[in-house]
Amino acid sequence: MKNKQIKSKLLLVAALCFSIFACDNSFGEDETPGNIANIENNTLSADGQTKQLSVYTYAKNGTQLEFTARESLNTGVPSIAIRINGLPSSNTTLHFQDDSNDPAQIQTDEFWTQMNDGTQVWYPVFTSTAFETTGSMDVTVSGDIITFAYSDIELNDHYISSNVTKTVSCSGKFSIKISELDLTQDGNSSGNLATN
Repeated sequence: MKNKQIKSKLLLVAALCFSIFACDNSFGEDETPGNIANIENNTLSADGQTKQLSVYTYAKNGTQLEFTARESLNTGVPSIAIRINGLPSSNTTLHFQDDSNDPAQIQTDEFWTQMNDGTQVWYPVFTSTAFETTGSMDVTVSGDIITFAYSDIELNDHYISSNVTKTVSCSGKFSIKISELDLTQDGNSSGNLATN
């Protein structure tokens, strides 16, 4: 009788161990955390509104790059602006700029963003030394196409915390053909967003 109880307990422990390991929720190498995979390419979502994007502008100043994916080249249209330090050559994840609030001080593992949904500009909140806003952005490089995507970053109706009256969840994703970028010279340019 005692032998049966020990065997039963051992089987129960083995089953529990199997269940724990079988239900491992960690992400594999090919999996993407969060909702980034669910974001439609060349779109933005802010305050529950989704907008299509079709063109981009970019500015280069040394290694600093600022891309703005836009509905059109008109002013005040829906757009996502991102700032990075250097163009990644392989897949990577960048975190929101937290070492400084100075664009010239952005690090190679950081990014900055703000968004315009067509009626409101949504800003990251900054402090005297860095940004309060947090989050990450996935950069995917596939052949000639580079894609920038982030999900559920909280942006605000003002960039100074004491003036913020509304905070919303913002997500966005857009793709650009790398071959269209002239990164040999500083300056501004524009083009059409790429489709995957």
